[in-house]
Amino acid sequence: MPFSVRRFHVRHLLFLVALCAVVAAVISRLPREKIEALGAGSPRYATKWKAVFDAFADPEAAHAGAPEVVGRRFNDGSWLFGVASGSHGNAEGGTIVVKDSSGRVRAFFGHVCRPESLEEALGESQSTTTFYGMPGWKKFTEYAYP
Repeated sequence: MPFSVRRFHVRHLLFLVALCAVVAAVISRLPREKIEALGAGSPRYATKWKAVFDAFADPEAAHAGAPEVVGRRFNDGSWLFGVASGSHGNAEGGTIVVKDSSGRVRAFFGHVCRPESLEEALGESQSTTTFYGMPGWKKFTEYAYP
């Protein structure tokens, strides 16, 4: 059977189409799985940071022990420190974990646009009461630690 350029191109074209379909199917599943997790919050992340925070008595000790921790002492004597995991491009995103001067560690799940959002919220607050009373918290669900 003589060599046919047309048959050669058709076979390669069909092979490339099939290969592209397989690659597209695999790639389309990966982002969907990650996207579904974004903004949902992570019990694993919350539990990890609760264990870390239980060892710290105040914002200064927390920041010294874990530099990614942000915190603030308020004029009324109350304080708060915590971490936030941004929702974008992060499977553990959508999680904020804080410890306040009452000693309670709390975690919240929702959309965290940027990890810096926690530091900005602390800067806008005058106390732990005003921090927890900020309107943005209505978009979050508090995680109930087991």
